[in-house]
Order: sequence, then structure tokens, then C-alpha cells
Amino acid sequence: MAASELDVPHVGRGADPAGVSEAAPTRPQVAVEVAVNAAERDVALFVGNGFLTREVAHLADGPGTFYLFGGMGLATSVACGYREATGRPAVVLEGDGNFAMGLGGALYAPAAGPAPLVHVVVFNGHYESSGGQTTLLRTPAQVASVATALGYRHAWVADTLPELRRRLRDALEMSEGASLVCAHTPRLSPPPPRPRLDAADCTQRFSLWRQEQR
Repeated sequence: MAASELDVPHVGRGADPAGVSEAAPTRPQVAVEVAVNAAERDVALFVGNGFLTREVAHLADGPGTFYLFGGMGLATSVACGYREATGRPAVVLEGDGNFAMGLGGALYAPAAGPAPLVHVVVFNGHYESSGGQTTLLRTPAQVASVATALGYRHAWVADTLPELRRRLRDALEMSEGASLVCAHTPRLSPPPPRPRLDAADCTQRFSLWRQEQR
């Protein structure tokens, strides 16, 4: 992993818009890219709570998507349990705040069974859905460095949409182990609408989807 891949400056709330690249992906773009790629490959997607759950449910919902309603920091742990129980790959999509809270799951991810795990972290440096408080992870590089230290096979930073697509494809083609893609999204997006389904609906739908896979 080249140092230049991780050399991405932190740009958060209150940053000068002139310093933000127009090529940087937005939260909705990341949500759609990840959800569509997981669905096309018939891979389960586990989405951390907050705006990303709302974004995926609004723009790219599907029966193979499991939303962690109210379960902040638990997406990776649930995905690891799914991998262990089924032997199938999984994709995790969560924000940097969820990632920081769920480091126990990230610690286990490299060891949780042979099936691959693709872990996508959306980084804007803030707990956006709860008021914009600053997270302790100051740069996307820190997220990738933490993943590398925990034993992830690959950890990349994607600060443009084409780079996100390339790294996501690379990660999804892995045959085993855990890979992480940290998508840098410095431009703020409007809050998405709340999902119509609830946790019970999501669980029932996901269970039916799993039965159809067998």
C-alpha cells in the first residue's frame, strides 16, 4: 500500500468549499455504488445506522440488505457472524463514527472465516446524523492504517468516484480475507428521508432472501 494512497487531507464541517475537489464522491453516490455492486453479485450488505441506512433504503434498497437500526458500531460484528454461519461473503457499509465505535468487530473481521469481507467506510470526520460532532478519526488515512494494523489484507483510500469504483471492484474480487475501502466524502449532502421499513420488516425480508439462496 503506497503512502500516496493514504495521503488525504481532512476536510470537515466548516471547511472552505474551494478546497474540496469536485471529483470527491458524495454520500449518496457511495451508498448507491456499494448497494448496487453487492446486489449484482448476490452478496449480503450490512449497513450501519444513521444517514447511510436512510440513504441506501431510499436510493438502492434490496432484500439482501440488512440495516442496523439503532445498532451503532455493530454492522461489522453482525457481518462477521453471518460469514461464520453461512460461509458466504459479506459487504459492510458504515460511516467513520460507526467504524470507530465498532472496532471490536473490525478486530475480528480478518479472522472470521474464509469467506471474504468487503468493508466500506464513508469518511467525513463527523457524526453527521446526530449533530455534526467531530469523530476522533481525523483523516481517511487513519482509518486505512487502523485496518492494516488489525490484519486486513488490503486497505485503500478512495477520494474520487472512479477510484472508489476501482477499489470496490478490487475488494469484491478477493477470494478470502477482509479488505477495506475508505471513501472520502468531504462534501456534505442533505439528510435523506427515513426508511419506510422497520427492523422487524428488515429481518423478515432478509431471512426470506437467505432461504432463497440455499
